[in-house]
Amino acid sequence: MNKKFYEKKFDDATQVKLDVFRRYLQEWLPVFPNKGVEVSIYDFFAGPGKDAAGNLGSSLIIVEELKQFCEHHSVTYSNVSARVVFNDIEEKHIKKLKKHVCEIACGKACCKFEYSAKPFRESLEQHLMQMRAHDTANLVFMDQFGIKEVTPEVVGEMAKCSRTDILFFISSSIINRFIETQEIGGKFDISSEALKDKEYTVIHRYLCEHFREKLGGLSYYLAPFSIKKGGNIYGIIFGSGHILGLEKFLTVCWSLDKATGEANYNIDGDLSWGGQKSLFEELNTIRKVDLFEKDLLNFIHDYKPDNIALNEFCLQKGFSPSRSNEVLRGMQSKGSIKVWDITKDKPARKNSFYLGWNNVKTASPRVIYTTERAT
Repeated sequence: MNKKFYEKKFDDATQVKLDVFRRYLQEWLPVFPNKGVEVSIYDFFAGPGKDAAGNLGSSLIIVEELKQFCEHHSVTYSNVSARVVFNDIEEKHIKKLKKHVCEIACGKACCKFEYSAKPFRESLEQHLMQMRAHDTANLVFMDQFGIKEVTPEVVGEMAKCSRTDILFFISSSIINRFIETQEIGGKFDISSEALKDKEYTVIHRYLCEHFREKLGGLSYYLAPFSIKKGGNIYGIIFGSGHILGLEKFLTVCWSLDKATGEANYNIDGDLSWGGQKSLFEELNTIRKVDLFEKDLLNFIHDYKPDNIALNEFCLQKGFSPSRSNEVLRGMQSKGSIKVWDITKDKPARKNSFYLGWNNVKTASPRVIYTTERAT
């Protein structure tokens, strides 16, 4: 690892990564209290908690968000409690972290903090059995330096754990640059020819797809968020066994990147990324959105899906419910799609698409989509 990382101020790319984590943590915390499960949060590369300028790292973000959650939701959630596991291979980091946690934690006994200074794999193996328990909900953050620790095999082990969401950081640039070496090529089983065929700006997107393929038949959702720092591409890969987890992560991503919901830079080279407008309307199209609309139209034409099936299709394509609704509104206005209300047996009200977890969690479809167009 970079031993001097915490001795400097976090750079902008690190702040983006931590912002994604904080926002997802805020989305995740309200889901499980009062549901009879033990809430556990793991930070396997916890560090000392702060950088040289006092900016909070992932470990202290967890402590701060738990404190905020308890203060603002103690009435709604009567049994707010969490088990938090902090690990770092550096004993000196853990000593500093314990001190920092004591300074900002709420002081109540509802949250239990555990500390260890072990190699990642050793700490993970220690906790895997508990993570697999059916009466626990886990959020795992793995902010590794580079690529060494979190491999497709590790993600596969996590995917087998009940109610476990993961966010891990990986340097896609390093994999792209050194894939022909045994040290890296042996871990990721990606051919150098395959990487050469990919545009460098989307390398993290491709790497996420590689992790997805390695999961085989496991029912586990993955999604990427790419981060650019200078000429290097890094990123977060998110994983969840539940469609709600994917929805919440994509909601965070689209709040940060309103063009593609996927990066802190212009990942596809769109001329209109960032809000710029051209006199030529065809240049104002975001490539990812344009491809999504075509895929969406074909999916509706071929399968005539209900809102539950279409909701999952949109999320798997990387589109949050709110962004999917925008695309569907445009398609409906152009007359490309029709929406039929199943419960009332008549055309649905305009813009009534019933996407999002609150509309699909009952497993009772509300509408069916059809189209007479094919592309």
